[in-house]
Amino acid sequence: MQRDLSQYTTWQVEMAITASLVELGLFSDNQMIAYAHWLLNHGYYNDDLLDIIDDDPLYPFPSNKQTSFGDATRKLGFPAVSSGQAKWIYSYIIINDHATRPNNYDILNFLNTSLYENFQQFLVVDSYLQDINHFENTIYRLDDALDNVAMGYVHKGYNDPSIILAMQREFFQLCEQWLGRNRAKIDAIFASLYD
Repeated sequence: MQRDLSQYTTWQVEMAITASLVELGLFSDNQMIAYAHWLLNHGYYNDDLLDIIDDDPLYPFPSNKQTSFGDATRKLGFPAVSSGQAKWIYSYIIINDHATRPNNYDILNFLNTSLYENFQQFLVVDSYLQDINHFENTIYRLDDALDNVAMGYVHKGYNDPSIILAMQREFFQLCEQWLGRNRAKIDAIFASLYD
């Protein structure tokens, strides 16, 4: 029997997300070192982790950092994920953050970069994200409206506050629809990793 995603522990979800980021090569060297320290500090030990954090010049950082980090996490019981599974899990974590009720409008209003830049991974052909073709128009329109507001160009009927709020709601609704369409696929991936 397949379990609902909410039935997995927080640690199981984190391990799957970490394995996905490793598979997709989305951990920077500094992130790998920081995560290796975190694992060691929380009682997860293996020699590969020590190799990753060792700053002794006689024992340099492994030449293939991603492979070493992937080996270290798998030896600690993190699931092995395929590239396809990793893309779906990564899509899930990105989109789920924007589909949680109540919607967090601050995520969209106070970005360090433009909305389009922040979500460009949604829009790149052959990106790390799956089933996101419905997002581009909404993100582009919302980003343009928010940029105009930031520059002081507020036009009634396009980017006044009520229109921007409607576009933000549309974006959150697209995220919720994505979860609805793909929940069974995500659940099946987690089931294959842990059941």
